Amino acid sequence: MMVGLLLSLCTALGWSCADIFRKMIAGRLPVEQLSLWLVLGQASLFACWAGYEVLSGVPDFSRLYWQYALACGTLNALAMWMMLLSFQYAPISLTIPLLSLTPLLSAIFDLVFSNQHFTTLQWSGLVVVTLGATMLGLGKNGWFKEKGAWLMIGVAMVFSLLFALDRVAAGMVGAGIHAFFELAVTGLLISGYVLLRQQTVYFTPPKSGKGIIVAAVCATTIALGLQLYAYQVGTPVAIVEVVKRSVGIFASLFFGYRLFSETISFSKLASASVMTLGIAVLLLGGN
Repeated sequence: MMVGLLLSLCTALGWSCADIFRKMIAGRLPVEQLSLWLVLGQASLFACWAGYEVLSGVPDFSRLYWQYALACGTLNALAMWMMLLSFQYAPISLTIPLLSLTPLLSAIFDLVFSNQHFTTLQWSGLVVVTLGATMLGLGKNGWFKEKGAWLMIGVAMVFSLLFALDRVAAGMVGAGIHAFFELAVTGLLISGYVLLRQQTVYFTPPKSGKGIIVAAVCATTIALGLQLYAYQVGTPVAIVEVVKRSVGIFASLFFGYRLFSETISFSKLASASVMTLGIAVLLLGGN
């Protein structure tokens, strides 16, 4: 359990850094071009890890695994697209906390796909997290009125299914191999869309923001790699998610204020506190 929590914490820090970099660059490039180059960069790095795992032992690529890989790649492309659009439309301090809805749905999908059971107290913690996220929607500056926030809720729904499928797929062939094939499918789908729209200019490297893109690729690769490895060693998806979201909530408030001149309102702090309480109940409820 301690190893899983440590991996979850490192994953959370990695995703928080990735969110900041993606927010910085989201409004400077078309979503199609940015998502394409983010995926290409990640796939290149995961190819090295996948190669190492193949040399360590030939994995069993069953027909079932390829179904999982196709599903995960498709969901990943959809989530990436919506998240980048969300960053363009709404403040990071409002959108990232809404991803705290993911653990509740992840717990449900974990139960379906992995037969991972939770205690009544843990389910109560998940419900409290959901209520805290709902509190963010109240008031004149709540997410109910933000298009970007609704997009991020869609991302949370996609993530909840994607991460449950990732956990199963990574256990079949290895975290590095699965990450590579998932990103390969994502890249093919985005490339196909770009070709269909006759936007071939997006296949050329962006002229601006290259440093931020490289930083985002590195942070995302580290975060996703640690996350998939946490799944591989048996950490429940919901546990990974609640640690990620607790760190992400306060990181989005702090860096939204310091880097993007966003306001820290009482409702945001109250919602963050409620969600953190729910996370604590979830983590301690299984002991």
